[in-house]
Amino acid sequence: MQSGLARERTPRGAGSRFRRRPGARRESSRQDDVIHRLDEGWLRCGSDGRRSHRPALLELGGKNAFLVFDDADVDRAVRDALEGGFYNKGEACTAASRVIVQKSVAVAFTNQLAARVNALRVGAGNDPTTHVGPVVTKAQQSKVLEYIEVAARRRYGCGRRPTAVRPGVSRWLLCASNASDGVPPSARLFQEEIFGPVVTVTTFDTEEEAVEIANATEYGLFAGLYTRDSERALRVARRIDVGVVLINNYFRGILGLPFAEQSTAVMPRAHH
Repeated sequence: MQSGLARERTPRGAGSRFRRRPGARRESSRQDDVIHRLDEGWLRCGSDGRRSHRPALLELGGKNAFLVFDDADVDRAVRDALEGGFYNKGEACTAASRVIVQKSVAVAFTNQLAARVNALRVGAGNDPTTHVGPVVTKAQQSKVLEYIEVAARRRYGCGRRPTAVRPGVSRWLLCASNASDGVPPSARLFQEEIFGPVVTVTTFDTEEEAVEIANATEYGLFAGLYTRDSERALRVARRIDVGVVLINNYFRGILGLPFAEQSTAVMPRAHH
């Protein structure tokens, strides 16, 4: 651990005690904590903020939209959706976890994506044949499995269910990869950051509806957009309320530059 850096697993509200420490010079917070603390008032310079005003680093989450229009290169979109959703087991703020597809190509796209998801190999992270390795903790695995069970109870189509893994692999750390289709924008799976190998598929009819669905969460970090119509691409990109829009690709390296998040729930901040 870097000298002078204190990292604590604390319940909500404990940050206020940390901020009152005379030696605390900076705090790093996740988005969910920031929303909570906005309610507490300290980011509005409330009583606690006046006593211990200092810089804050906000680690903002993502529930990123991946839009596919009817004139898109479906094969490329499927390939990029697979990488965007399941790279690093979906444990990435830039994960393409909300796939939004125009209805006229939804069947072809979803069938291809489900087949590719079913072909992913789940196993140990140090196995070179593994595509999707362990999630970070048992608690995270339980959270991911809970969302998968929600999909099953709601009768959403499911590309893959959790399966047993071979001996020698930590069962409690592994989750199978899933692609759940027919998920409405109001659903928990659509709205909440799962941070795991789960991707939802939602359909739309018109460009207006696509933009409305893409903007229907409190997160606003990344988006991918697939269409052969350059005018449509630029028009839609300007209307999606996110920090970065990628057109006909989902390369998230961005040359190592900071990138911003737009959101109605939190103040915009840059990722580094």
